[in-house]
Amino acid sequence: MVLSFVFSTPTVWADGPTGEAPKQGQLPGRWSSAIKQGFGTAYEAYDNDNRYSGNSATAPLSRVWFTVAEGVLTEVYWPTIDTPQVRDSQFLVTDGKSFFFEERKNSETSVHWLETGVPAFRIENKDPKGRFKIERLIYTDPDRDVVLQKVRVDQYVPNLQFYYLHNPQVSNTPMGNSARVAKDALYAWQEDHAQAVRFSIPLKKVSAGFSGPSDGFQDLTRDFQMDWQYETATTGNVVTTAWLELPAHQRTVEFYIALGFGTSPEAADTIAKLSLQAPQAALEKYLQQWRSYESGLIDLGSVASDNGDLYLASVSVVKSLEDKTREGAFIASPTVPWGHHIEDNNKSFEKNSQRLHLTGGYHLVWPRDLYHMASTFLAIGDSKSAVAALQFLKSVQIKGEGEWVFGHRRGPKAGTFPQNCWVDGTPHWVNLQLDEVAFPILLVHRLWKQNLVRHEDYWAMARSAADFIKAFGPWSPQERWEEIYGASPSTIAAQISALWAAAELAHEAGDFERARQYKETADHWAYRPGDNISTWTFTSTGKHGNGRYYVRIEGAKSWDQIWNPNDNVMFPMANGVGLVREKDITDGGFLELVRLGVRRALDPQMVDSLPEYDATIRRDLPGIGPGFFRYLGDRYNYEETNGAQADGMLWPLLTGERGHYEMQRAVEAGQPAAAAMQPYLQAMEKMATPSLMIPEQVWDAGARMGQPTGAATPLGWAHGEYIKALRSTKDGKVFDKLNF
Repeated sequence: MVLSFVFSTPTVWADGPTGEAPKQGQLPGRWSSAIKQGFGTAYEAYDNDNRYSGNSATAPLSRVWFTVAEGVLTEVYWPTIDTPQVRDSQFLVTDGKSFFFEERKNSETSVHWLETGVPAFRIENKDPKGRFKIERLIYTDPDRDVVLQKVRVDQYVPNLQFYYLHNPQVSNTPMGNSARVAKDALYAWQEDHAQAVRFSIPLKKVSAGFSGPSDGFQDLTRDFQMDWQYETATTGNVVTTAWLELPAHQRTVEFYIALGFGTSPEAADTIAKLSLQAPQAALEKYLQQWRSYESGLIDLGSVASDNGDLYLASVSVVKSLEDKTREGAFIASPTVPWGHHIEDNNKSFEKNSQRLHLTGGYHLVWPRDLYHMASTFLAIGDSKSAVAALQFLKSVQIKGEGEWVFGHRRGPKAGTFPQNCWVDGTPHWVNLQLDEVAFPILLVHRLWKQNLVRHEDYWAMARSAADFIKAFGPWSPQERWEEIYGASPSTIAAQISALWAAAELAHEAGDFERARQYKETADHWAYRPGDNISTWTFTSTGKHGNGRYYVRIEGAKSWDQIWNPNDNVMFPMANGVGLVREKDITDGGFLELVRLGVRRALDPQMVDSLPEYDATIRRDLPGIGPGFFRYLGDRYNYEETNGAQADGMLWPLLTGERGHYEMQRAVEAGQPAAAAMQPYLQAMEKMATPSLMIPEQVWDAGARMGQPTGAATPLGWAHGEYIKALRSTKDGKVFDKLNF
């Protein structure tokens, strides 16, 4: 028998929570693990103007996103996709006398999609000793800013006590939060960002506290009893705790938890209570809206090895990365890499009570990632999302005064794009990457060629970006891995392709002089004898193989270094690697020369580079397939257990890039193209987690081989690369290969 509560009258206590919690010795805040097992939000449709509004077919809109890691609810974002409001919410269990159980650390966990392609997740957490089991179904109310959890608790022994520990991190910061508890709810807020946790069952006790000196976790680990009942915790790293009133002898109980958001605790509480009135109806609508969206997409699952489960999961992941206040603002990942090792004292909060953007993590918009995700939407037949991405890029293009200054290399900022930015367009990191100036031009060109946007609406945007590239390039202050300046094959390939695209746009505008200049500049960088991308970045005296291959980057020692890939110049590599010779460092960025239309796949220098690439940074994982490091000697990685720096690992998206190159090579050689992609496509599928999240990087050996590092899981770019690999396989040719 299942005992289910939806509305219940709380137990009347003789005494309730009182007073302010002790604060002395509070701990700095941390974020949660970036290895997400689930990520989702309600699907929302654009209105007739390609906007999210009250005129949308799915209105009213729900502007809340959730993540799952280590078997529990982790970062929840509201009212924008770049603003986390929660660290985690989990159950604590004890018998009151002999043991303490933390759901996040002590459970045997499994996570499953409720339905393929619909981002609602069923989590099963078992006690290894067989005393109980906790199941959660997590989704959002499609009409409200509320995360709902349907919880089932199975008790196999009597007299267990179940507690709910909620760790807010309001307004993207663990500091400066305040909390209050009532007999039937938990509240937290900072200025006009507030949240409320409501339950459909009664509560025995509640308490507010500060992490460390007065939180429920510390209370229960002392003597297995909830002794503290503080009513408030003001301005700090707060935690709230509720002791759930479950029937002592009832084996199975089902109930709901609603986490609501609003501009005040009262507003958050109101919508949380409204969602608890019909949580099952909210789930049905949530399912229906996602089903409706995905039913209109191109079926690519037929060419996958898993009947399309990872395909539909990837679609929902990439679409869920979009903000719902700024259409087209797709963040890179809903994570803070290695977040549980990142201490956030948030000193900036102490300096200024005004809300600041603070921790960035990967919940930011990168123009490069956004281009790749926009291409993904074209691959699945969702042109509206691709157009929304372009609209967002147009809105954040730098238009004002100011100058980029890098040694003697200078140029006006107008026409460029932020390295990354918040969804309101405010830059976070403030460097300049020339591929991120180039990709928006390519997106304009692609959408214009497909009659999805009007030339006159985006010509000024493309023109100002192309003017900057022509004047400032091809040297870039940072390459695509955001670590070093110089001449990078992948970055220069993007610039050349963008200038060719801009030349066609200029010709359409009647600006024939610009068209000529753009094309001449691109042709020079691509082909001029003795002075082109190959002579700048292809060495014939390298240390690997026969010495002939494209290097990762040239000119990385100084602003005015002569680009000679055969010299012995050293440069400082990032992440503490130290000095290395430029021509000794391989990477796969040269493959972009083919995809972006600058070189043929069978070009002798392309083919010549493959043996060295494979020998130095390819790993063929048993039972999985080929994987690739970013570049030789990469150290962007940390151990999950202690946060110690480790060697950089394999990036699944690079497996997709290599697959696309092999497909194009097969096309040029007159061989079956789809077959050339298969080992790479299948390797990407095997690098996905059991809950169908594709990581930023995976381990290359040992017991963790093929499993995520703590960087970012899921990564939108990686899911997009997988989707495009499916589309390319279906088409028998590289879907997003450019030709000029």
